[in-house]
Amino acid sequence: MYVLFFRLNSFIKTTFFSFFILYLIFSMLFLIEDFFTNIFSIGLQNLYLYSNLKIIILILVLLYLISIRSFFINTIRSVDYLFYISFIIIGSCTLFAFDNLLMIFLSLEIISIASYILVSYNRNSYLSNEAGLKYILLGSISSIFFLLGIAFFYFYFGTVDLILIKKIIALINYDIFNNNNIDFLLFYNTFNKIYIFAGICLCTSLFFKIGAAPFHFWLPDIFEGAITSSSFFLAIVPKLSIFFTLVKMLEIFNIDYNYILIIVYLSLIFGSFLALTQKKTKRFLAYSSITHVGFASLPFLTGISNFSFYAIFYFFHYIIISFILWNFVLNVYNFQSLKIRNLVEFSSVFLLKPILSFCFSIIILSLAGIPPFIGFWVKFFVFLQLISVQYYFLTFFALSISFVAIQYYIKLLKLVYYEDYKISYSNSINKNSLIVLSFFIFFLIFISVFPNFYIDFILFIKNGLIFFDDIAINYFISSYLK
Repeated sequence: MYVLFFRLNSFIKTTFFSFFILYLIFSMLFLIEDFFTNIFSIGLQNLYLYSNLKIIILILVLLYLISIRSFFINTIRSVDYLFYISFIIIGSCTLFAFDNLLMIFLSLEIISIASYILVSYNRNSYLSNEAGLKYILLGSISSIFFLLGIAFFYFYFGTVDLILIKKIIALINYDIFNNNNIDFLLFYNTFNKIYIFAGICLCTSLFFKIGAAPFHFWLPDIFEGAITSSSFFLAIVPKLSIFFTLVKMLEIFNIDYNYILIIVYLSLIFGSFLALTQKKTKRFLAYSSITHVGFASLPFLTGISNFSFYAIFYFFHYIIISFILWNFVLNVYNFQSLKIRNLVEFSSVFLLKPILSFCFSIIILSLAGIPPFIGFWVKFFVFLQLISVQYYFLTFFALSISFVAIQYYIKLLKLVYYEDYKISYSNSINKNSLIVLSFFIFFLIFISVFPNFYIDFILFIKNGLIFFDDIAINYFISSYLK
């Protein structure tokens, strides 16, 4: 009865879909009202509930749902699909809002469990079931690392509240410069090692979730096995919220730079060189994302006070481009199909869909970092920060990887414009998806022409991550001394 009901009543499904979109719109309006109320009535916007970040997440989800409307209408279990997306939305919006490690873990698990279901959504596909099982097993290992980090923090600090941990660390760092007692110095040496190890455990789990090397082996298989709309969603919303949380963690904890350096080198090497050998579209997108995670992690090595700005500055650009690229894939292919697609199927798209080809060219040129697009500016500023802290070899290495990436991106443009491969495309373009695609292309061109607007936009996002700044720390220490 359930299957027959949703198969026959497309009007019911359309109505449910429309109400879900209205729910997102009203949620955004509520958060916007709350955001401006907090700013103008009290003036302490840095200490509030990250309304600006939630608005960004909900806008992305809204545009995603508009893009896949046809998928929703034509799929039997569409309502279930929206329920799983709702859980990921809840987890994503609460993940970076909590200051308690246990609540952050709970939000991560809400995202993870719903993601496992979305990956294995196609019950009749062997690849989908295999990808779901692999994701569950490896995701459980990453959760163990996060719990291990929480256990160490609770053992040494007696709390899992990030604000209290930040206060305790501030007091210990103050005492270490005003206390020459040998026993205290030995205690601090042991404490510092355990503290760094606990922070590494937490960040390892988060690096796994965003697909950084060497924790990336699950990502290509997951993208390949999941249906395209699920891969689309998982590549955008959960990854963005988890990266925000990673930036927040690195602003609190002192992580060994050698650990991050290894992740950066491996992500750049594995992502770029393995992407060169890929023939499957989804696997290519997976390895390409690993490379961009490596680039986005470069600012973590600088140690400057505003490293989080440059990390978000790069990563949010990648999220925008990734959204457009996945939208392009949905338009080129019949995205209700559950078959694995090849890169060769991009051939001759220019002859059949010139508008999409033009949009695709802008996407690829920005991803490759070709001026004057915004992709060039984000890499330029990241490299500039590396040079400012004398990471000359790493800058040269990252620049070399950029040239490697240009090679496989240009190969895609060659397929679109010059290769001839006999394939059949759908005669019509999904209008909803085309509207979203046009919006993002316009936004991409706008921020490329006016990069100062993009800088202000990233500052707006970054302000939502500051929950306990240096002024508050200094005030706490002075109060303690009194």
